[in-house]
Amino acid sequence: GFAIEVISGVEEARLLMLGIEREVDLSAGRSVLLDVGGGSAEVVIIDEGDLVSATSYPLGALRMLQQFREEDGARLASRVTEHLKLHDRQITDLLGDAPAARFVAAGGNIQSLFELVRLRSGTLRVDSVDACAIEDLGEEVRRVASMSVTERMARHGLRADRADTIVPAGVVYHHLGRLVGAEHILAPRAGVKEGLLAATLQPDHER
Repeated sequence: GFAIEVISGVEEARLLMLGIEREVDLSAGRSVLLDVGGGSAEVVIIDEGDLVSATSYPLGALRMLQQFREEDGARLASRVTEHLKLHDRQITDLLGDAPAARFVAAGGNIQSLFELVRLRSGTLRVDSVDACAIEDLGEEVRRVASMSVTERMARHGLRADRADTIVPAGVVYHHLGRLVGAEHILAPRAGVKEGLLAATLQPDHER
């Protein structure tokens, strides 16, 4: 009985920006937003608060898990990294010469990874938002990748559908963070869902 509206990639990017800007100040400099879903990864570039570009890449966590499924999680992480490098030139061309002032991640997997980083070494607060060093995130991804899915569930209480996708998703977040030259990754608890709620409450907001 629900009316379903299929939105475009541009609208998804707008909603992502709208959700994140409630938690992170995107008004100064260049911001790179990354949302890793099941089938795709959305890379959104914001300059001085304005949406510049939104590009979808076939780098979703579930897609890559199915494509590179291996018994050894470390081998899976390595295969995903090599696959990501095929898109490096596209992404760097998209970014241009302007450095990224901030790198912001959205999605359930990044929240789970941040919780693991917090328990092991603690997280930071950057601009009043939870953040961690890119290399701390990479180390956590490698540690989780060294475990089987069953071990991830037992040790960290991860759901089955999170325990298997957390490694490929984590590799994407870490790889892109290094690619844009970010020192930290910011992870506000906001994304497309919060942007949709904000747009619903502000129906006159520019579409």
